[in-house]
Amino acid sequence: MLPEYYSHVGNCANTLITKFFGVHRLTLRGGKKVRFVVMGNMFCTELRIHGRYDLKGSTQGRYTDKDKVGENTTLKDLDLAYEFHMDMMLRETLF
Repeated sequence: MLPEYYSHVGNCANTLITKFFGVHRLTLRGGKKVRFVVMGNMFCTELRIHGRYDLKGSTQGRYTDKDKVGENTTLKDLDLAYEFHMDMMLRETLF
């Protein structure tokens, strides 16, 4: 799968697939190993972000407690209460 992913991301600069830049492992003093992934940030923009959602396509535990919602809270699937209308050409491009 990795060669196809690499090829796709290289050929499609505007892909909506998350760009992974590295998978790393550090060994801390004492021998504990920490693993982490470096990914592209799609929220890097000069525009004001009005809302952020972590969409998984599931309903199991996919809402945010209203008392925990703040200006910078990332909401979940069941918090999304919008209807999206878009140009047919854009729709076809996304699909």
